[in-house]
Parts: sequence; C-alpha cells; structure tokens
Amino acid sequence: METRRSDPCNWKGVKCDKKTKRVIYLSLAGHKLSGFVSPDLGKLDQLRILALHNNYFYGTIPSDLGNCTELQGIFTIAVYLAYHKTTKLLRYR
Repeated sequence: METRRSDPCNWKGVKCDKKTKRVIYLSLAGHKLSGFVSPDLGKLDQLRILALHNNYFYGTIPSDLGNCTELQGIFTIAVYLAYHKTTKLLRYR
C-alpha cells in the first residue's frame, strides 16, 4: 500500500503517460492553495495540462515552465498571476 501512495501517478489530480510513467496532467484546482507557483513545476518536462484555477496564487508565472515543451494549456481562471512578456511558456505548433 505504501508504494501505491508514494507513486505520484496514483495521486489525486495527477495523470501519467501509461508507457513512460511521466506526469502529463496536473490539477491543483480548487484546493484553496496560496503563495507563489513553484518553479519546480518546470521539472515536469512532459506536462501537457496544468490546472491552477480556484486557488490564491500570486506573483509571476515561473519562466521554468518553459522547460515543459509539451505544455498545451494552463488553466488559471480566478488565479492572480502576472505574465512577463519575455517568458516563453508555450511552443506553438
């Protein structure tokens, strides 16, 4: 049971690629979280969807999210974030 809990692919709000077991979807929506969005999210380099809505984040979107080259969407409705124009978040296809 402990192994199942320690595997992020089994956590609520996380979905992983079945083959690679890498995180591709992360939803932190509605958890009433506050503070800055961690630059460590940029380590999820296979992330496709990031849902942050209905929380109390503030500050800027970390430029480290530019490492998430597969990122297709960030859902931030009701999140207070600033976007700096030099930050490259999405690669348009």
